[in-house]
Amino acid sequence: SSRFPERGVWASNWPHPNVKPVPDDARMLDWTMRLTESDEVRRKMLVDNPAELYGF
Repeated sequence: SSRFPERGVWASNWPHPNVKPVPDDARMLDWTMRLTESDEVRRKMLVDNPAELYGF
């Protein structure tokens, strides 16, 4: 979320086992981008937070 960007991580649950119809990952990512107000927040959710969480 944009309110607490240090706590957010975007995920798609790809390859979506046992989900029909299969969600459109591009649409979900576009929706997430519309919810976040800045490139800084997007970078935290898509790059920095996952790197810290998974240690890479």
